[in-house]
Amino acid sequence: MPPTEETPGFAPVIIPQLGANPVIRLLGWRVEPGESLQRGDALVELSTPGVVTEVASPVAGRLAAILREPGTVVAPGDVVGWIERPSIVTTP
Repeated sequence: MPPTEETPGFAPVIIPQLGANPVIRLLGWRVEPGESLQRGDALVELSTPGVVTEVASPVAGRLAAILREPGTVVAPGDVVGWIERPSIVTTP
């Protein structure tokens, strides 16, 4: 089960507002679940009519969950994934 906003040690991946266009398509993920990333790393690619943009990771950590798959239409404010923060990451 994916984390929730109340789960300590996790940060949501949230779709930003991209201009006035309400149609945003998630084109793909740049990181696979379980992979580490740094704050500012390219995380997800989005498109609106005429524009393709990448969303950067808001925090360093490990991608814990993907909630929306490529090709999905998303809206600003949607949580599309979760990042586990380093203080909680354990090594096997």
